[in-house]
Amino acid sequence: MPETSVLTDSNVERRDSAQRWGALGGTAGEPPFSCTWRGDVGVGWVRLAGELDPATSPQLKRTLRKALSNARLVILDLRTLTFMDTAGLHIIVDASVRAQQQGRRLIVVRGPAEVDALFDMTGAAKDVEILDLQPMELPTQALLQLSRKHFAV
Repeated sequence: MPETSVLTDSNVERRDSAQRWGALGGTAGEPPFSCTWRGDVGVGWVRLAGELDPATSPQLKRTLRKALSNARLVILDLRTLTFMDTAGLHIIVDASVRAQQQGRRLIVVRGPAEVDALFDMTGAAKDVEILDLQPMELPTQALLQLSRKHFAV
């Protein structure tokens, strides 16, 4: 049965992130970040939206850890991420290395140019498997591309 899990920051992380968001001119309430995952039949899909920074990266770390413990293949979708700093990048690279050590795979769906540039500037692009998808393509399209790429006759 498919599993959907939406993890939220702890109250302290949420308060700090919300204060930072308000200081940057954001509207009252929660900062624009979400980290969700769905899993079924050994495949997990983690979707990020908003800003991945020191306040929100622990949420990604928990989500990836849970997803990789439940699925042999996890696809991390960065297409709706608007910002990422090195804290988030570090979490992604560590998760990719850990997945490989455990015989699992973490595949990153390339995000916007501002997010993707961080992978190139730091050299982290060589440490993660990156997949290109169009903005509106569904997760099933990623699985089709992967199956064609790895099982082509």
